[in-house]
Amino acid sequence: DGPTEGTGVECLKRSGPIWVHPFLGDDDNDGLSEEEPKETLQGAVDAAVEPYTLINLMADTFTLSETVEIPADRTGLRIQGVDEGNKKARLTTSPADATFTVMWIRASGVEVANLEIRGGATAIQIEGAAEGEDGVTLGDVLLDQVLIEQQKPAAIDGVSTPTTGVYATDVKDLTLSDVEVREQ
Repeated sequence: DGPTEGTGVECLKRSGPIWVHPFLGDDDNDGLSEEEPKETLQGAVDAAVEPYTLINLMADTFTLSETVEIPADRTGLRIQGVDEGNKKARLTTSPADATFTVMWIRASGVEVANLEIRGGATAIQIEGAAEGEDGVTLGDVLLDQVLIEQQKPAAIDGVSTPTTGVYATDVKDLTLSDVEVREQ
């Protein structure tokens, strides 16, 4: 909360966690317990109004039909997969050759950890300044233990769409730790 007395070290307490499960959850739940999780990652991001909120994705497959957007006011958000034995949390697109971005990060201090992402033209887009904005730079973004597997997206009007594992612009202090990108 504040500096630890006498040390000069500032300790930040995370809010949450907000739990998410694609089949057992409901976005009308508050997500504050494993027994009543949110259904979608976007529902959890929208509910994470406190800075430095932790979102736990329970081990299962989350099928996305649109981009998960993390807006600029979600500073310090941490999204992490929670393993269950050999089962991991996985974001996958529908259809598998979708042409949208899976996760769009617009906030500083965001951490994404222990997660598999499959599909999408871009798996993770980290962008400080949106088109027409000036001087917005994100800082301290961390991707840790993230596996990205991409299929070649469908052609749009006969034109092939390139795939990008991680796309970052207007970001300082981006840390990639144990991040693997594969083409399926």
